[in-house]
Amino acid sequence: MQERIQKIIRDALGMSRRAAEDVIIQGVVTVNGVSAKIGDKADRDIDKIVVRGQLLSIPDVNILKVYYVLHKPVGYTSTREDRFARRVVGDLIPQGNNLFIAGRLDKNSEGLMVLTNDGDLVNTITHPSFQMEKKYYVSVDRYLSTSEMRKMEEGIKLDGELYKVKSIKNIRSKRYEYEVVLTEGKKREIRILFDVFNIPVLRLVRLAIGPIELGNLPSGKFRKLTNEEVYSLVHYEKQE
Repeated sequence: MQERIQKIIRDALGMSRRAAEDVIIQGVVTVNGVSAKIGDKADRDIDKIVVRGQLLSIPDVNILKVYYVLHKPVGYTSTREDRFARRVVGDLIPQGNNLFIAGRLDKNSEGLMVLTNDGDLVNTITHPSFQMEKKYYVSVDRYLSTSEMRKMEEGIKLDGELYKVKSIKNIRSKRYEYEVVLTEGKKREIRILFDVFNIPVLRLVRLAIGPIELGNLPSGKFRKLTNEEVYSLVHYEKQE
């Protein structure tokens, strides 16, 4: 069956449709040896699709779908593309390196992650159009002024990109600790925003993804999502 290339790449690599289109625009995708363009179609069962020199591994649509939540420790790398990473998130879960990560965290951050072979769910969690809330605990070395927090909520443009939080509030009366909520998680977005005000982030923990909370899951441990939790993610409604 003929499908658009970006949909096949999205399903195979667990990325958003927009990210899959960006890969094609970069000129690193070929179909049967011919450079691919946005809008091209292919048959995932017949055609040879190569991304960045690697033959695309097309997931079997009949394979049993699995869903895990993991408490990522500091020091683990989310992406499998870093050849020099000594510790990778996928190593913490059986068959984890064959699963997609829905919402990455940088090496120095910790907290809740979802790993699955369900590309559609990955898209629901990560694509900005779904506006799925992600809640974070952030520890810094000084109080933020009301003006600084307001600017973070209004958004700050850097190199043509808008960085913003949905909300930020102080959660301790005598400590420099904050709860930050994002609906679109650009790479290192929270750290970049705090850096604008010369505030180093001492600790960053993701506490929740949509309706799923980290709770008391120990660092480095994982568990399977319940059917009810999977349903709540799949049918997540935007929060006003």
